[in-house]
Amino acid sequence: MLLPLAVLLALLLLAGLRAGQHAAQLSESDAMAPYVARHVQEGGARTDCSGRPGQGPVWIVLRCEGAAGGAVYDIDRRGGLLARQQIRPRPRT
Repeated sequence: MLLPLAVLLALLLLAGLRAGQHAAQLSESDAMAPYVARHVQEGGARTDCSGRPGQGPVWIVLRCEGAAGGAVYDIDRRGGLLARQQIRPRPRT
C-alpha cells in the first residue's frame, strides 16, 4: 500500500524539479522569442520589438510596434503570456 504512494510522490518530485530547472535556465531572449516571431508573422520586423523589466508577476514587458501596429506582451518567469494589449497602427502623415 505504501509503494504506490511512494512512486506517486517520487513522480511529483521529479516533475517539480524539471519545471524549476526549466524556469531557472530560461533566458530573457528565449522568453521573448515566440512573441517576436508572432509579430514578424503578422507583418512586423524583429527590430520593432524591445523588452524591459516588468513588476510583480510580470518578468518582461515586450513592446512590438511598427507602422502596421503591434502589441505589448506581459511575459511571466516561465515565458508564459500573462496579457496582450493590441497597439493601433500609426496614423499616416
